[in-house]
Amino acid sequence: MFSGFAPRRFSIRAVAPSLPVSLKTACLVLAVTAVSACKDDATTAARHLERAGTYLAEGDPARARLEYLNALKLQPNNLPARLGLAELLSSSGERDAAYAQFRRVVEQEPNHLAALLELSELAMERLEWADARGYTDRAAALAPDDAGVAVRLAVLAYADASETGDAERIAAAHADLLALRSPEAVALLPMHYALIDGFVRQGVPEKAMQEMNVALAQAPGDLRLLSVKTQLLHRLGRQDEIAGHIRQMIALYPANAGLRTMLADWYLETGDIDAAEAVTRDRPDAETVEARLAVVRFLAQHRGTEAALAELEQLIAEEGAPDDYRLLRAAIHFDAGQQDAALAEAQEVAQAARDRGEAPAGALLLIAQMRDKAGDRAGAEETLRALLADTPLHLEANQLLAIYLLDRGQPEPALRHLVAAQSVNSQQPQTLSLLSRAYAASGDAVMARQLQSEAFDASGRAPDAALRYALLLADAGSESAAIDVLNASLERFPEDLGLLTTLGEQYRLTAQWERAASIEDRLRQIGSGEALLVAERIRFDRQVAQEDIEVAIGYLDQRWSEGRDSAASYAAITRANLSSGHPDRARRVLELGLSRFPEDRNLRAAGATLAMTEQKFDEAAAILQDLLQDTPNNEPLWIDLLRVRQRQDDLVAAADVIDAGLAANPGAALLRWELALNREARGDHDGAIEVYEALLADHPSSAPVRNNLATLLSTAREDSGSLARAAEIAAPLAGSPVPHFLDTYGWIEFRRNAFAPAAEALTAAALQLRDNPKVQFHAAEALAATDRGDEARQHYEAVIRLAVNDNDPLAARARAALDAMPADGTKAAN
Repeated sequence: MFSGFAPRRFSIRAVAPSLPVSLKTACLVLAVTAVSACKDDATTAARHLERAGTYLAEGDPARARLEYLNALKLQPNNLPARLGLAELLSSSGERDAAYAQFRRVVEQEPNHLAALLELSELAMERLEWADARGYTDRAAALAPDDAGVAVRLAVLAYADASETGDAERIAAAHADLLALRSPEAVALLPMHYALIDGFVRQGVPEKAMQEMNVALAQAPGDLRLLSVKTQLLHRLGRQDEIAGHIRQMIALYPANAGLRTMLADWYLETGDIDAAEAVTRDRPDAETVEARLAVVRFLAQHRGTEAALAELEQLIAEEGAPDDYRLLRAAIHFDAGQQDAALAEAQEVAQAARDRGEAPAGALLLIAQMRDKAGDRAGAEETLRALLADTPLHLEANQLLAIYLLDRGQPEPALRHLVAAQSVNSQQPQTLSLLSRAYAASGDAVMARQLQSEAFDASGRAPDAALRYALLLADAGSESAAIDVLNASLERFPEDLGLLTTLGEQYRLTAQWERAASIEDRLRQIGSGEALLVAERIRFDRQVAQEDIEVAIGYLDQRWSEGRDSAASYAAITRANLSSGHPDRARRVLELGLSRFPEDRNLRAAGATLAMTEQKFDEAAAILQDLLQDTPNNEPLWIDLLRVRQRQDDLVAAADVIDAGLAANPGAALLRWELALNREARGDHDGAIEVYEALLADHPSSAPVRNNLATLLSTAREDSGSLARAAEIAAPLAGSPVPHFLDTYGWIEFRRNAFAPAAEALTAAALQLRDNPKVQFHAAEALAATDRGDEARQHYEAVIRLAVNDNDPLAARARAALDAMPADGTKAAN
């Protein structure tokens, strides 16, 4: 049970004989036809493979790719074709597509060493460290002395060391990685990433640049390496080379608009606004309306409203008055405070489009945005719905309406609009990020992280996408991965205040004080008022954590005497000391704060957290109950009180808290979720099912609700109707990235005797949950039922290996299944 709220088939058509024949003869005809078709498919697939090899030798990967696909269309399980396609995609730079194909290879052949090694490397490139570890461990079990395995293990060891923040351990892991240099290692990009990172951490950017040159010789077009080189040039003081380097990147990736933006931003940073404007004007599509509008927007931002309007009026004089120009003029006037005139012009454009028989989508979108900025969100929403009535797949309108719905706490209708937006552009970063937000609001934290990861990649590691992704990772307890994401974005946006602030906070939370100090130094170099304020906060946090508490007390006393004190300071320092493992310090600061601000709710809530840390559960409960007397609609406080009762292992008292919380907040989704879990833990399965059904009706896109409800229906009840209902509910979990959900779906399918889809889902789940004996048993049973005895044997053996003791009932069932299985691995005859 998941407790976080968080094959292609071809048919053989037999031609009926023209004369009547016996049933036996008819069956023979069918069999011969089937065998003939299989042989023909195999022969044709082999020819496609041969041609693919020829095209590769001739340097024509596009045609080779088509040949591989043709072979797989005939024979989806053709392993050489699948592997060839995966290798081709990888070498062509289509790393995500290659990753998917290599995964198909190991699904078909779990012990395929080359595919496991490729998957390990690709997972590292994607910052998916848990998957990288899984693939590497499996490769190590097959070939413990393989040089490629050794390098990957060393890269993982470096990543583990980085997570600890221990400078000595990081240096040792870096040295170990350096010692493993070999021709095999040089081809591994994650090794270069790790070595470069290590040299940067050690403060030797010169060596980092040397490693960078080796890496770029291996992968001259790798955009991540090229972006990091930009930052290294900056650190080395080689500013005069940066513009030229970015221009080389643009030559390699001329369609990447973000690189031109990077070059323009660099010129702006160095004060060369003329060069930045020249880059903005010098685009491959400079004659298009969009390119000319981009110039106007640049002028509005960097040269002022008058320059932008002058450019726009010149364009209108030369080309007439296209709607796009008039709408941008209206937007500029609106931002300049001429709101009525701006709205009137946008409405004129909309009416002119209607008079021409056209849908005024652009004008209506601008009108909606203007109304929203003017405080009329209801009017903005009405305008968007009118727009979508005529143009239902309008990208920006669906996005904006989804934002309004999410702001109102309505993720389900928001998801419908975002699916429409995604049908227009499946890799649009804002759509992906909003989908992530919607799934998070629906309680599906796993899907939220996956979608935000895609948004981060699609955005070119933009700060906004990085900050949201890092927050989701940190909430999931993956602080190291969050830090990696922030640093990856910071390589491209080295002075982004939001990135620096958040990264400094992550270093503070993980007590990596040397790195926190480096962030403080960078903020001081920026020198703005906000940057200096954040730098001061980081400095104070470091002092509190690394020095005596008297530093903090003296600071607070000084602010009190100057009349600049606030309860927020005491609450923040209390929580900071709790995070760093110093409850005694936290208690002293808290008591001082309460003596000065006895009614402050934030301080009292911090006191409840401290009492929980000290395992003074009754004290924590009393504080929370007192706070709830004043704010019974505060769902997070009810959840905090529930956690107290759960820590006391009192399910009845926990149920009382949930009931009281729901009485005050009848629609609170998280409390209803906890109610279902509580009833389930108390053995009230029917009551839990009732709550889950209601939750599913309100949150149909929540995969965790589906998973838990389907599991209960299929395990706590024995009637066929409940199993059918479980199958209906679990159907959307097919293909889920969450292995627990795949296990639920697959086992229900198995119980319905749908063995083929069951085996596909359960083997995928077992690959990710190698230490879960129940999932391994489920996979073994499904594989045995589909006559894949050799594979089933491996999973049965895993169940026995994972048994907690000799009397484990699941292991006993696995032994019985193995005993009944013939030596050749085929399914035993009944």
